[in-house]
Amino acid sequence: MPATRLLGLLRVFRHTLRWLLGVWLLLSATAAAQQPSCPEQGHGLDPVAFETLTVGIGAIGLTAATINATAAAAAYLTLEAGNGSIRYTLFGNPSTGIGHLVDPPSTGNTGTGTGTWLCGRATLLGFKAIRSGGTDAILRVTYYTQR
Repeated sequence: MPATRLLGLLRVFRHTLRWLLGVWLLLSATAAAQQPSCPEQGHGLDPVAFETLTVGIGAIGLTAATINATAAAAAYLTLEAGNGSIRYTLFGNPSTGIGHLVDPPSTGNTGTGTGTWLCGRATLLGFKAIRSGGTDAILRVTYYTQR
């Protein structure tokens, strides 16, 4: 193979490699920009709404009207002490034996560290919970938007 032909192929390969790298970087940046950050303790977020939900024998989700009206990007959830446990899923329906089990704190302190952050509109809209046991649970929810 002549040297000029080999050099030509190397140039085409180099340009193709640069193009593929550029596309990969663009797609990576776009995907990262679409996913809201969920900063620890709400840094970079502003609270926009609050609600109390009673979690009983039927699966219940966060209030879609509140999420949509406030353009909520995240939520902080706590369970009240002295009430029942819950099981939750982020898609599909939980049951008394299916889903992530969360027990309420054993004392009345439901402050920092006893709740959980949910981030992203799809996650908020997909969240469903059901009580796990014989006692309804009280779920406190604060919704946030990104600054």
